[in-house]
Amino acid sequence: GATVRYDGDVGGGRDIVVPVTAGKPKATVLYDEPLDGTPRGGGGVMGQIRGAPFVPQVRCTYRVTVITGDRPHAGTDCEVMLRLHGDLRSSGSHRLSAYSVQSKTLFKRGARDQFIIQDWDVGALQRVSVWHDAKGSVPHWYLDRVVVEAVGEG
Repeated sequence: GATVRYDGDVGGGRDIVVPVTAGKPKATVLYDEPLDGTPRGGGGVMGQIRGAPFVPQVRCTYRVTVITGDRPHAGTDCEVMLRLHGDLRSSGSHRLSAYSVQSKTLFKRGARDQFIIQDWDVGALQRVSVWHDAKGSVPHWYLDRVVVEAVGEG
């Protein structure tokens, strides 16, 4: 199936309301940008490249904070997924509700939701991809920002 991609608001937030390309999505990409502000495609290695040096398999724990914007109809009840991209590799896709450190409704207006994710060390973090399944009763979402911190190995 096609993926519906969205433009973001200028000024940091991502207004997830108006599709740029049409099609019936399996998943909806909401946020997929380099962390250093460079244009997409101008970053590091997105995975193993033939002839690249061996990359050790080290597990890493990441604390991910997702901030939903504080404006009317900003929240969502969709399943939200996240993937980390670094200079060594990309992580797997993670359904965030499975990693919540709080027992509360997630992604409400103005909320700061925290998640602890374990995956292979992606190296220096370059980009974060966030999307949702568009299956909730409130599929719109205003994603303000995502903060990722590597908090240790193992």
